[in-house]
Amino acid sequence: MQKAINAGLNHGVYCEVLRVNREFHFLIRQRFGWTRLVGLIESLWLRLGPSLNGLYPGYAQERRDVSNHMAAIEGLCI
Repeated sequence: MQKAINAGLNHGVYCEVLRVNREFHFLIRQRFGWTRLVGLIESLWLRLGPSLNGLYPGYAQERRDVSNHMAAIEGLCI
């Protein structure tokens, strides 16, 4: 998933970055049995999600959260 996020960042396809980023976060929650939180998180994501478009392209150039994703992947072995 992180490879897809990085590719989207590299090519400026931010809608794809956001889609895969959502999948990444929900995969972690679902995989580790946080089912009670998924509904709440989904509703918050729907409210917050559109504002994430405002982060790009500046956010893509800095890539601040890529290291956070890599740490999560390493720690969770996904």
